[in-house]
Amino acid sequence: MVEIRENPGRPAHSVPTGLTPPHTWAAMESMRTESVNDGQAPMPSAQVVSKVLSQNTSNNTFLKNIGVSVNSKKSETSAEKAIKEQLAAANQVAANLHEQVYVLKKKCEDQDQVLLRAQKELEEFKKEQQENNQLLKRILMLNTFGNFSQP
Repeated sequence: MVEIRENPGRPAHSVPTGLTPPHTWAAMESMRTESVNDGQAPMPSAQVVSKVLSQNTSNNTFLKNIGVSVNSKKSETSAEKAIKEQLAAANQVAANLHEQVYVLKKKCEDQDQVLLRAQKELEEFKKEQQENNQLLKRILMLNTFGNFSQP
């Protein structure tokens, strides 16, 4: 046996089956007030009920029986499917581009390290070259002074 309770100001609802719990009533009332707040005419009760029922139930037999057409969440239109496929493809392209950017940044960082090492080595070679040039000048000077001092 199903217990029916009365709510003040609201129609009765079935407690064991949970067909119209308080949050459902609140959802319906908020839908009606939203349309009024947006400056539109109040949404018809049948439309509010069909929206709430289609959101909260997977079986829309009641709505079909009373002649209300319901767009099921499970059945998507071909346009929705195409858009979702395009979105998935765009997300895949974006992920690939992010990966490529990451790889290029890594390569750039590696090349910067190689360039810094090469610059450091070049500076060291220049220093060694200067030291060698100075040493060679000293040797030449000693050699030329040695030739003048011999009879």
